[in-house]
Amino acid sequence: MHHCHCEEKEESSLLIIIRLIISLALLLFAIFNPIEQLPSLYIYIVSYLVVGYDVLFKAIKNLFTGHPFDENLLMSIASICGFFIEGYMESVLVILLYQLGELLQDKAVDSSRKSIQKLLDIKVDKAHRITNDDIEDIDADDIQIGDVLLVKTGERIPVDGIIVEGEVSLDTSSLTGESLPLERGKGDNVLSGSINLNATIKMKATKLVGESTGAQILECIEESEQQKANSEKFITKFAKIYTPVVIGVAILLVLIPSLLGGNFQEWLYRGCIFLVISCPCALVISIPLTFFVGIGGSAKKGVIFKGGNHLETLSKIRTILFDKTGTITKGSLKVLSYTNEETLKMAAIAESFSTHPIAKAIVEAHKEEVEQGQDYHEYAGLGVEVQYKEKNIKVGKRKYVDPNKLYQENENNEGTSVYVSVNNECIGVIVIGDETKDEAKEAISLLKSYNINTGIVSGDNNRIVNTIGDQVGIDMVFGERLPLQKVEKIEELQQDGPVAFVGDGINDAPALLKSSVGIAMGTLGSEAAIESGDVILMNDNLNSLCDAIKISKKTVRIAKQNLVFIVLFKLISMVLGALGILPMWGAVIADVGVCLLSILNSLRVRL
Repeated sequence: MHHCHCEEKEESSLLIIIRLIISLALLLFAIFNPIEQLPSLYIYIVSYLVVGYDVLFKAIKNLFTGHPFDENLLMSIASICGFFIEGYMESVLVILLYQLGELLQDKAVDSSRKSIQKLLDIKVDKAHRITNDDIEDIDADDIQIGDVLLVKTGERIPVDGIIVEGEVSLDTSSLTGESLPLERGKGDNVLSGSINLNATIKMKATKLVGESTGAQILECIEESEQQKANSEKFITKFAKIYTPVVIGVAILLVLIPSLLGGNFQEWLYRGCIFLVISCPCALVISIPLTFFVGIGGSAKKGVIFKGGNHLETLSKIRTILFDKTGTITKGSLKVLSYTNEETLKMAAIAESFSTHPIAKAIVEAHKEEVEQGQDYHEYAGLGVEVQYKEKNIKVGKRKYVDPNKLYQENENNEGTSVYVSVNNECIGVIVIGDETKDEAKEAISLLKSYNINTGIVSGDNNRIVNTIGDQVGIDMVFGERLPLQKVEKIEELQQDGPVAFVGDGINDAPALLKSSVGIAMGTLGSEAAIESGDVILMNDNLNSLCDAIKISKKTVRIAKQNLVFIVLFKLISMVLGALGILPMWGAVIADVGVCLLSILNSLRVRL
């Protein structure tokens, strides 16, 4: 669906470039026409139609669809009037400049999105249904509520449901963004899209495929995509008011003096000059160009904007919400603290067999080579046990390692506590967690200096999220939120003004799309996050987010300067044209001159 749209877009911009070149060549030929038998007027008309037929077509179409007053109508009337008063070159130039501006706008704004569906592998096509001890493979769409399903190691959970047999570690990173696996046992809920990491389980379906969490996330993405695609261009909004006013004034300018005994021919000429001067060429080119330059300047700083509209919205942002893992934090588990060397050594011996992320972090923290134990056992959701030189080592949750809570420890808020016992006596605790990024604190204080509110919204538990929030100085903290709850929080905060969301996981895609501006991490981020984001931070550095905001504010400031300058200049020129002081060639020169000045001003964004 998206794919062919993207190709059409590429073809149409190539077609416009070809039309511009042909039209310009014909225009030059008409100006210096060496063939006496061939009237220049005909060449001007062909040149005009080559570059402007679609503008005329849109203007006529819009007359019948109830939205007549846009820039297409103004361009058409002004340029056709130019032909009536023999300003042929000016008429063609007006449309040429307009089309060039449109092309620049499209080039700056158009970064098509591939279909997100492909990237989100949350959807499961097949499932194993158990009926009377028999297992049959069925289409996931055929799953009924109450069906008992078998889910093997490495497979995704097909629909939301409840475990009826078995214990399992689930990778829910595609749903919650959390790097820590989720331990689930009999009677626990499981969500569609989670990956079964280590054990075959039986589960009972509680929802149909279409109503399950994974499907809701996909639906949310598709809806938001359509909402974003319809954002109106600023110039079009401006033209809705500007066009009818200008056309109305031009008609009155011709009619009133003529009815009062003036020379109709003379006032028609003035009316046409008035319309040519009023063409919003300079606006149509310089405003998109300002954004284009802003987008280019940001790209140098490692920030990719997928369109000028996002750059404009970013300049108005009131609140920025961050996902935690991989955004504020580095996204990889590390040992943050441990009781003593012995505790770390024993844990590393026990965990050397396991591929669990926590086990890897412990083995990595114990830098020396570890000897291996025997009789290794892993208890899903609890921990591991191993024999080593007459010692029985257990590593895992407190209820498994130190069930009677004999071990005294200082309360730790930073991460997940892993307990270690030797011969059933707890000898210490290792705290595993995620480190905050080096630049996070500095970036947050810089954002506050721009009067922007900051918040974390994460799937992780409140205790850990609060600690991270305190460490970097973030104002608002919302923990234990699933993807669709993140979306709800964004919608709630959007009532006070535009909200940006910064994230990096597949699970962040709905929030990235729902927010006023979605900002995705480029290096660590999942492809789905990058596809769903409006702005990509290519280096994952939060300081470049501050650069992006700075550039967006400067870009919008310069665009506004251009707008005021052009409108004032136009108004003065229109008055001079109406009074008969400014001739047609003067009108076009004024128009092109304003255009050049505003383009030069646009280039200041880079400085």
